[in-house]
Amino acid sequence: MPKLKVDTSTTLYEPLEVEIDGKTFKVRRITRDLLRAISAMDVEVQGGQADLVYDRLALLLEEKAAPAIDKLDLLEVRRVMEFITENAFKVSKEEKNGSRLGDEKSPS
Repeated sequence: MPKLKVDTSTTLYEPLEVEIDGKTFKVRRITRDLLRAISAMDVEVQGGQADLVYDRLALLLEEKAAPAIDKLDLLEVRRVMEFITENAFKVSKEEKNGSRLGDEKSPS
């Protein structure tokens, strides 16, 4: 019987990376808690605190990215967020074909 093993101390997927001014930063694992924090900021952004779009991006990238994020203009922040969103939900060829990373097939 097929079995999926998930080890939350590691990830099943290659990390996403963003390059800003020649420096590469990894995107953090996107967990439920992280999504909740970003969603809470979305509400505040819609309420008029537009500068929080930078904080949302800072939540997604590793800490050392903060100075680079501060140099971005608003459209660049949007481009980076779109890149992360598009690629975080992208389905790989293997997944489209029915197999997923982490799947184990039982011997017949």
